[in-house]
Amino acid sequence: MTAKLGDLFPKEDRDEHAERLLAKGAVLRLYSTDINNRKIKRLIIIGFADQGELGKIYINSNPQSDHSQIQLGASSRDYLEHDSYVDCSRIYEDDRNVLLEMIKADLSCCIGQVSSADMERIESSLKAARTIPLKQKRRFGLIK
Repeated sequence: MTAKLGDLFPKEDRDEHAERLLAKGAVLRLYSTDINNRKIKRLIIIGFADQGELGKIYINSNPQSDHSQIQLGASSRDYLEHDSYVDCSRIYEDDRNVLLEMIKADLSCCIGQVSSADMERIESSLKAARTIPLKQKRRFGLIK
């Protein structure tokens, strides 16, 4: 079996790199257990709460007519294989340390970073979403 490039670096360096990768706007490709159709999905980190939780939203391949969503074209985004849709109707919560351990185990699950312009569009849509409780919007720094 061929070693991954990241495996050749000391554990301390990999751990520090994983910490830097787990940031607002990070795009990850992970097996998702908190959706109905459990599978490997792309997700975006949208913020962190004081209690060690993070907020994430999913990227879908197909538009969902009943959701608030942002379309992203693949041509200018290396982390997408085809045009996709960011679901801004719900924020999923996860333990920051659990995701950090997943990243440490496989650094290649971090596939990109959304641009600041895309993040502004996403945050605007999340703020306006009536399906997301105000308390949750506050917890992840979307509103004051």
